[in-house]
Amino acid sequence: MSNNGDFIPRRTCDAINYGAHVHGVISAPDYDPATIGLTDADVAELGDALSANQTALAEIENLKAAMQAKTKELSGPNGTHRQMLAVLRKIGHKARVSSASADQLDLIGVKRKKAKPSRRGITLEAPSFSVGEMFPHVMRVTFRVTGSASPRARAENATGVQVAVVDGANPPTNDEADHAPIKTISRSPAQLDTSGWPQQVRLYARWINRRVETSCWSGPQSVTVP
Repeated sequence: MSNNGDFIPRRTCDAINYGAHVHGVISAPDYDPATIGLTDADVAELGDALSANQTALAEIENLKAAMQAKTKELSGPNGTHRQMLAVLRKIGHKARVSSASADQLDLIGVKRKKAKPSRRGITLEAPSFSVGEMFPHVMRVTFRVTGSASPRARAENATGVQVAVVDGANPPTNDEADHAPIKTISRSPAQLDTSGWPQQVRLYARWINRRVETSCWSGPQSVTVP
């Protein structure tokens, strides 16, 4: 056990328990404190110090319990803080739909909501998509906004592109990209794992956003997989 003074435990509760043990021994009716060089005054002094320490610790524990109860009262599921926020939201909603001016709303930090929030849609225009270096099981591809000078230009609201991998051994059809296996990539340039692909493939790409809305497919890239 870790201790200070070679015999007194360091933890507060352990030290108090040790003090109670010592006091219980030296204050016992059949024990003579003089045996270890103590007087009755020494025994009384320890008793007073132990009692004061136990009282202080008990008060701290009571305060902790009270703090936990108050914290639950404040932040619990039905706490006062959540109730206050609900009232503030109700006031804000009433203020937004009222006839108050923007300056009047600004006094309480409220802004009027737009009647119809703008939708973050996706362009219908296909990306500019190309295939670069190829190695066994690896293919490098790039995509960007068609006509952009930036090699990494991304369509507004797009999170990346979907790449359709069509088996080139089959004759082309108008909607083949819609029924082919899809690879989703978010950055350009990117590397695709070509393991298990047919030797001949046609690749198409289209923009995609968080709503899983997509643009038109790009034209096919006919590729021989190494």
